[in-house]
Amino acid sequence: MGIEERSPRSLLQAASGRLARGELLQAEALCRQALKIRPTDGDALALLGRVLVAGGRSREAVEVFRQAVTLKRSSAELRYALGDALYRIGSLQEAEAAYRKALELQPGLLAARVGLGEVEAMLGRPEQAIAHWQTALRMDPGNVAAMVSLGSVLSMQGRHGQAIEHLRRAVQIDPRSPTAHQNLGVALSLQGRLDEAVAAFRAALRLRPNWAKAHSNLLFLLTYHLEDPAALYSAHLEYARLYADPLAAEIQPHRNDRRPDRKLKIAYISQDFRQHPVAIFIEPILKHHDRAQFEVFCYSDVAVPDATSERLQSLADHWIDVRGVNNRALAEMIRQEPIDILIDLTAHSNGGKRMGLLARKPAPVQVSYLGYAGTTGLGTVDWRITDVHIDPPGLTDAYNSERLARLPRTQWVYCPPQPCPDVGPLPARQRGFVTFGSANRLDKITSRVLRLWNQVLTAVPSARMSIKAHGLDDELTRKRIVEALAAGGVDAARIDLIGSSDFDGYLRYFNEVDIILDTYPFAGGTTSCHALWMGAPVVTRAGRTSVSRVGLSLLHNVALAELAGESDEQYVKIATELAGNLDHLAEIRASLRRRMQQSPLCDVAGFVGDLESAYRQMWHNWCKHGGASG
Repeated sequence: MGIEERSPRSLLQAASGRLARGELLQAEALCRQALKIRPTDGDALALLGRVLVAGGRSREAVEVFRQAVTLKRSSAELRYALGDALYRIGSLQEAEAAYRKALELQPGLLAARVGLGEVEAMLGRPEQAIAHWQTALRMDPGNVAAMVSLGSVLSMQGRHGQAIEHLRRAVQIDPRSPTAHQNLGVALSLQGRLDEAVAAFRAALRLRPNWAKAHSNLLFLLTYHLEDPAALYSAHLEYARLYADPLAAEIQPHRNDRRPDRKLKIAYISQDFRQHPVAIFIEPILKHHDRAQFEVFCYSDVAVPDATSERLQSLADHWIDVRGVNNRALAEMIRQEPIDILIDLTAHSNGGKRMGLLARKPAPVQVSYLGYAGTTGLGTVDWRITDVHIDPPGLTDAYNSERLARLPRTQWVYCPPQPCPDVGPLPARQRGFVTFGSANRLDKITSRVLRLWNQVLTAVPSARMSIKAHGLDDELTRKRIVEALAAGGVDAARIDLIGSSDFDGYLRYFNEVDIILDTYPFAGGTTSCHALWMGAPVVTRAGRTSVSRVGLSLLHNVALAELAGESDEQYVKIATELAGNLDHLAEIRASLRRRMQQSPLCDVAGFVGDLESAYRQMWHNWCKHGGASG
């Protein structure tokens, strides 16, 4: 019997089977054939919506579910499905309304309660979200989805001990849930337990081998963990082989005007056009671009825009909200513009959401910058922006799939926060002992880093260590750090652990410490800039990976390269000697803000000029050497 002769019921049964097997095009065709026969079939619309969501076409699914809801107004399941599709495209307020209507119709629909919690969390209402998931768990103590969501938000709040407990419980109940394993990996990494986190991510990928998001998250984690650039590069190439190379057939010829010196359309794409370190560094660039030479587009993938998003939007010539737009559709939008240079500011951060876009090469020149300190692994990304200190010629070239665009002074420009506290006097002068400090994220404070700090504290027995980080209000996290340092003979009484504060409190923290000890192999970036601005010198340990050399670059730019060691022994020696010379330490503190002001780090016009020269050189290179497909 041909499709034309089958009943709507049999067509939908066949479509459901195709969907279960992942045969989405066939499932869609069957659903549409059923709707041709019976256009007002709510079940056919509902199934078509599910097929579209599975294919990443959530915007289309929303309209289909809306039609279905008008036909089956009393269906809680359909309201939930509509809410889920709305959530996927970032229409959070509408998703919230849909979930609430589903629960009004069917209070026991746990999927809707879990989904409502997800929306509440995204809208910045974590306590309400937690309440929804706790309600779901009271109704169904084994609900893995609620456990995973609860654990993830607790982790983001810095309540790592509770988070890991819930996520381990989820894994115990459903050991075949890749999401439970992956989210456990995230929680463990945020506590600095990288070996365990890597194992959890690998478990997730064994259960779901082609999960690009989890694989990107694993790569991001490995940049915190691996010191061998060859191993790190190999891991990124494996990602490209699995997820990017199969999309090569979708690359189309670029028809961009090849005049080398014309005005160019450049586009930045990011999930971090919001209150985030990336925004700190991209804002002065957007503000100072030469509009006679560049037309500036921003493709915003921000889930929940904020005041920073609004400010950045005002600085762009064109601001395009691409939440919920899948990579294939977005690639077509970029080709149609057409964009000349596409600069990705995220790469494998945040789950590598737009790696599939870059793999389709919608722009003739594609660049990786700011949000990811290392190679993407993708052959379709032409350049990675760095500087001569982070990636000196010959050191890391062999470990990047991109060509390195080395800026001559610094890879970024820093605009100091306003208002900002004054630099305080040297604390050691008043206290009689040196205080080492760190304000980096906990996922950078690994067992490797703690062993290194242990050596410093052992070499300077009168010194104290002060660590400030989101998550240090969590008792189990505090215990992990204290025990790790105590294992090397450092008395717990010498360790001060400080949790979250407002931004002013964070800046004032640097007035309470004498020397910042950088993390390794993932060095501080934004945090080190703030520390230097507040007069706290940073001792860093430069390695062979790009991400380990960020501190070295910052120190070169404020004429303090002698504070960068190339080995553990040098790092300890530099910190020890600096702690033993309070006069020199006080001199550095008194001069650091002036050094920053006069350095390339704060030379906005000069930096943007360097960056624009790099863009122009990239364009000239494509005009001269780009092939038929770019």
